Amino acid sequence: MGSTAASIFQGVGKGLDSFMLTAIRELLLVVVFAYILAIPLGMGQYGVWWGIVIGNIIGSLIALIWSKLYIKKSCNY
Repeated sequence: MGSTAASIFQGVGKGLDSFMLTAIRELLLVVVFAYILAIPLGMGQYGVWWGIVIGNIIGSLIALIWSKLYIKKSCNY
């Protein structure tokens, strides 16, 4: 979902929005969740892997909501 939403923004000429979605998903959420699960919660390597999964899921949901709002706004529904 996250990559598809980013591709939607690239396709309509909104490259900065696409970059922001990718940065939020990969650089912010994945790193934060991987760190929190691995070190403070003591899950180690498993925490890193689960942090990647959780960060991507939440980032994809943000991207989906952002793309739906953009489509709704641009189609004037």
